[in-house]
Amino acid sequence: MEGQDPKLLELSENLKSAGYKVDYTYTTGIPAILYDNPGLPNCMHKEKGIDAINN
Repeated sequence: MEGQDPKLLELSENLKSAGYKVDYTYTTGIPAILYDNPGLPNCMHKEKGIDAINN
C-alpha cells in the first residue's frame, strides 16, 4: 500500500499468516482486524465492527 509503514506491513502479514483477517481500508493507515477474530489482545473496539491495533 502506498505510504504504508513497513513495520505495519510486516505486522499485517504476520497477522494474515496467523489466520487473522486484515483490512487495509481503515482510515488511520493502521491495518485493521475484522471483528470476527476472537480473543485478539491489545485491541480497541471501533465502529462498523472493526478492531484496530492499539499502538
